[in-house]
Amino acid sequence: MNRRDVIRIMLGIVALGLGTLIYLLDRPADLVYFVPDSHPYFTGYMTTFGGLGQHLPTFLHPFSFSLITAGVLACRSTLCVTLISLGWFAINLIFELGQATTTSIWLMEYIPAWFDEIIVLENTASYLQNGTYDPKDVMSIAIGSLIAFLINLYLNQEGPAHEHIRCH
Repeated sequence: MNRRDVIRIMLGIVALGLGTLIYLLDRPADLVYFVPDSHPYFTGYMTTFGGLGQHLPTFLHPFSFSLITAGVLACRSTLCVTLISLGWFAINLIFELGQATTTSIWLMEYIPAWFDEIIVLENTASYLQNGTYDPKDVMSIAIGSLIAFLINLYLNQEGPAHEHIRCH
């Protein structure tokens, strides 16, 4: 693994950590999938991140996962980082569009019952039924994907980031 891959992965992890803080500090626990309802510290609306906290998670998700994926796969080509950024953009866009009222009603018919048995998928129906579509989230998804793409292109350039990490 070389330095640019480590940089990508670390930037992605830091971005995910920031997104997690937004959910822990600015969202009520009963509305956040991974926070227990009974958690005593995360029970109300705080405004640590202010209005930015409303759309920052939709920026951070494709941003962080594009960087992490490129780092893990050791992407070296423009095609590779393009496909990764477009892939994470598409995944996030589909989930955002799935929250639109008419779309979510239609999608609910196609969610299989076995989703309830899988930890990560068990929340799909609730996400679609209770989520809110916001065009600003679509914009933040696009911007997060684009910035990750540009960082990945930059890190693909020759130079100090190209050196291998040595473990002694």
